[in-house]
Amino acid sequence: MLNNLTSREKKLRAELKEKARQEQKLADKIEDIIRKEIEMAKAASKRQSNSNATANASKRKTEVPSTSAAVLANTPETIKLSNDFESNRGRLPWPVEQGMISSSFGRHSHPVWRDVVVNNNGVNINSSKGAKARSIFEGKVIRVLLVVDKYAVLIQHGEYFTLYSNLEQVFVKAGDKVITRQPLGIVQTNEEDDKTELHLEVWRGSNKMDPENWIAAKR
Repeated sequence: MLNNLTSREKKLRAELKEKARQEQKLADKIEDIIRKEIEMAKAASKRQSNSNATANASKRKTEVPSTSAAVLANTPETIKLSNDFESNRGRLPWPVEQGMISSSFGRHSHPVWRDVVVNNNGVNINSSKGAKARSIFEGKVIRVLLVVDKYAVLIQHGEYFTLYSNLEQVFVKAGDKVITRQPLGIVQTNEEDDKTELHLEVWRGSNKMDPENWIAAKR
């Protein structure tokens, strides 16, 4: 029995390590995508500044916004979208119709092995089998990614981004404009433990934020 328990623990720890590796791989991809979006926004802003500059050398050119978040909201449309997203902080709908948070944001000890530290860039939400992930706010699909056998959808809301991962099927593609509560895909159910778990992240520019501060509190 002891041998069986030891073998089971080794397998679970190996699975946890592999899951962490996949999550880091996804996080690296997201950071790279957002970095490129910021670079493109800065370049567009600089071109606009140059085109608006007058021949008068004494006049200063319009400066490109210095923060990664500000530079992403450089049009009236994206500024309004960013402001609307911000004003709905703590009131945004959940990314699934029914669910409960199973893993919170940040670094914390594993619920079983206290010597293992888990770093979560967002929150994990348990839901029912066949649950559909849905956008928590209107925006534009920037990318649909595939990490091993799971899909992830990245949506931009002005200077904000939301990520929905652990999907077995997606209904949207890059370039699509989505509305609040629009279905994005079906959440994958783990065959071994029968868990249906969606991973949600919220970013402002290149900064990760706690999604629990943005979605509506359960009553």
